[in-house]
Formats: sequence, C-alpha cells, structure tokens
Amino acid sequence: MSQLMPSRFGPVSPGWFAVAVQTLVMLAHSEDICPSANLADKVGAHAVFLRRLLAPLARAGLVEAREGRVGGYRLARQPQEITLGAVYRALQGCPAENTIPLEPTSGPTLHPALRRAFDAISQEVDAAILMVMDKHTLAELVERAG
Repeated sequence: MSQLMPSRFGPVSPGWFAVAVQTLVMLAHSEDICPSANLADKVGAHAVFLRRLLAPLARAGLVEAREGRVGGYRLARQPQEITLGAVYRALQGCPAENTIPLEPTSGPTLHPALRRAFDAISQEVDAAILMVMDKHTLAELVERAG
C-alpha cells in the first residue's frame, strides 16, 4: 500500500483521520474484540497499516489493544466520551500548532517574515478546527451515519 505513515513531526493526512474515524465507528458497533484483519478488510486497508494507525489511538486511551491469537481492538471509552478532536490529536503525534502547515512541504521556502505571518494564521486555523472537532463525539457521528 502506498499510504505514508504520519510523521511524528508532521501533519496527519485527512485520509488517515477518515480511516481512523471509520474504524472507531465500526468498533462502536461491536462489544467484542475485533481483529485487525477484520477491521482492515471492512475499511479496505492493509492490516499492518491499520495496526499502525490504531497504535497512537491505543496510546491515547481511545482504543484497547489485545495481542495474541484472540487479540484485536475495542473502544476503551464509550463513544459519547470520544471527541473527534481527541482522535485528531492522538493521530498527530505533534503539537497542535503543527497540524495544518500553510507552507508547501517542497519547493521554494517562504521569506521568514511571511512564514511568521502564515504560522500565526495556521495556529488560529488549528485552534478553530480543534474547537469544532471537540464539540462532536463518536456517538454523534454514529447516530448521524445511521
């Protein structure tokens, strides 16, 4: 699979966030432990990719991971206790101010003064996005999706 892992020092792709949320929604519908292979099949991802995606969610206390032959994943909290902001932050692995860089990752670099201006705007955008995502829970998403 050609998907890149999120960098500890860079933003998570929107695709990663969507796959994580979809996986959490599936876990919200199950009371049992769900093997990563089953989850991966349902979201159309490779099981190794999904395990790497779920690792930071487990470290953040959003999912519980069990190893071994009967291992898998389940929610560590009730869906109404998991905000989309918490999921996003768990996947970031870096401070919130680095979540949405406005400077391209390749090509010409910005002048330092322009970079500072973009950084200030980027921090404001990050705060607004996280404020909205913190208002919405996994349970709400499950209800909206039917």
